[in-house]
Order: sequence, then C-alpha cells, then structure tokens
Amino acid sequence: MSFLDDIKNRNSNLRKVQTKVVDFALNNDIICKDESDYEKLLKEVSFESYYDAIKEFTFHSVTFPIKMSVIKSLVEEGNKYLEYKRTGNSEEYTQWRSNEELLSFCKEINQKRDDERRRSNRRDTGVFVRLSTISPKDAVVNRTSFKHLVDSRLQDVDMLEKKLNISFLSDMNRRLYALYIASTEALEINDGSEAVQLLIESGRTQQELNTAVRTNQEIHCIVREFSKFDVAHEFRCYINNEKLSAISQYNHMLYFPHLAIQKNKISEAISNFFEQNILHSSKIKMKRYVADVILVQENDLSDTCQLDFDRPFDVKIIEINPLAEFAGSCMFTWENDRDQLTGKLPLEFRIVESLPHAAEEMVGPEWRPLLEHQKPQQ
Repeated sequence: MSFLDDIKNRNSNLRKVQTKVVDFALNNDIICKDESDYEKLLKEVSFESYYDAIKEFTFHSVTFPIKMSVIKSLVEEGNKYLEYKRTGNSEEYTQWRSNEELLSFCKEINQKRDDERRRSNRRDTGVFVRLSTISPKDAVVNRTSFKHLVDSRLQDVDMLEKKLNISFLSDMNRRLYALYIASTEALEINDGSEAVQLLIESGRTQQELNTAVRTNQEIHCIVREFSKFDVAHEFRCYINNEKLSAISQYNHMLYFPHLAIQKNKISEAISNFFEQNILHSSKIKMKRYVADVILVQENDLSDTCQLDFDRPFDVKIIEINPLAEFAGSCMFTWENDRDQLTGKLPLEFRIVESLPHAAEEMVGPEWRPLLEHQKPQQ
C-alpha cells in the first residue's frame, strides 16, 4: 500500500475534521508526499515549537517534556483500557492509579495548574491539558457528568433562540450545538488524574504516544489557561507565504443563524488580526500553515452569544496545524479547492448558511449515542 493510500485510509483517525476523503494521486501538487513529509510537517507544528511566536495572541500555556517512562506507561494503560472496555465493563477504568510513574505525572500537572491559578488569580478555575500536536478531546464522552452537561447546554441553546428571536431549525442542530459546547467545557481539568484519564482513553493521544515510543521522539505536555467560549465563533484559517487565503467555519456540521448575521464583520475582524499581528511577523517561521482561531468576548451563552463589535473583543489563536492533505479542510475540500487553500485565489470566507443535510451521518461514532440521548422533560 502506498503512503497516499495509507493516508486516505487513516484520514478519519488522524486529527481534525475532514469533509471528504480526497484521491490525492490525481493531483501532482501534493504537499504531503510520503512518511518523511508527514513527520516533518507535524514536527513544525508541535506546540512547544511555535508557542513563543504567538504567545501574545493565545491562551497562556506552560510546557514540559514527558519522560519516556511516563509515555510508555500511558501507552501500556491505554492498551489495558481498550481490553477493559472489550470485556463489557461500563465502569471507569481506574487500575492505572497504582502506577507510580503516572501518579508522579499527575503531581507535575497539578503543580502547573497551581502556577496558572496564581498567575490568573483565579483559585477555582481548571486548566486545559494536551500533548505537543494533539488533544484528548475525543475522550470527553467518557466523563461521568457529560450527558448531564449536554442537556444543560441544550437548555441554554433553547433560551438563546428565544432571546435573539432566531431559530436553529431542527432538534438535531440544537443538540449538536449543545454537544460541541459541552465537549469544550468538559476539557476543563481540575486535577492531574483527570488529565491522565483522558490521555489514556483518547484514541487521538494514544496515536501520538505510540509514535513517540516507536521513534523515541520527545513529547511535551502542555498545560493551558482554560477559557469558555462560544464554539460558533471558532474558525479555521489557511495561510500561505504571508497571505490569508481562506477562512472556514470550524464546526461545519452546524448552522448558526446568529453567525450568518455577522459574517462580514467577522471576516473583517479575522483578516485585520492576521494582517496586523501574524502574517508579517518575523517570529513565525512556517511558510504555510493552518491556524484555528476563536473570537472571544465576555458574554454568557445563556444571555447572548452575538459579538458586539462596538465592544472590545479578542481574536485568540487556539493552535496551529500543518497545511496539508491530512489536516481537516472544514468547508473546503482538497479535491475541489486546492487553489483556494494554497493561496492562488483571493481570500474566501465560508460559513454554513442553511441547515446541513445528513449532519448526523458526519458525526463520529463516539458522539452518536449522545445525539440519541433524549432531551429531559421540562
């Protein structure tokens, strides 16, 4: 099997969302041609390699290398967890808590959490924990209170419709919105043991950990300031040779009526941010990359999540990813929009402007039971 065939087969398991699997072999202008390209591109966007360059425009973070003995323990416990689930156990997997390496790792995370609380002067807030190139966001569905959190956020979405006099048009669209909000909030970590639990249970992070063991590659743990935000205001931006070439709504399976109303102002805000702060910065060494950004303003979702452009707001970079065929292209496709994604055309901004068809079918299998979970009786 060729590398490109392998990439196509692995695409859904690699990293971000991808709207369509591409027949890369049909195009000669391939960015990621082989395994060495793949490893090189990932190394360029390891968080610790670019954090200092964007520090002013992202959430405060600290990084520290993970000992290989800890990485191996995480992989070992990840395998045990899979076997535990295969036997039909529905209780939380806790056997790892007798592993001294991982208990020591928990203490390191807690120390960084305490440092962040002192820095921010927020004693009761949690942190977000991830690895160098990937987060354990797929494992939040296993958290004990997650279904309750989804239902709570669904009530917020219902309230939002009434306050803004808008409609999300379908129960599925409402529940998907609530699910995305909950999946973001569930990544708030208050104790290192919660972070280790996610790293063990996440297929995404286990992939990176296994690669590190196989290649003897260093991985960092990143402990970040945690901030709640409206997932409607997350966007994927494509940069080529100091040019912003495309912007896409990140959560492309959702229709946000309040987003469509402000499309032009959002595009202007993101474009100005990149032009003034990022595109021509000598600190950014990469020539082409994907930057995920969020527009943040002090609003509560249950109040209103429309941005008030007459009030201060921040554009924050969440993370940087490779601009390559294996990274998600959201509302663009490598098959049809390669020239757009690689900067050969003027900037285009795409959002979902009508209810997506068959959105449920595009959702990963781990999320589907939650979409079927019935709305609680009022």
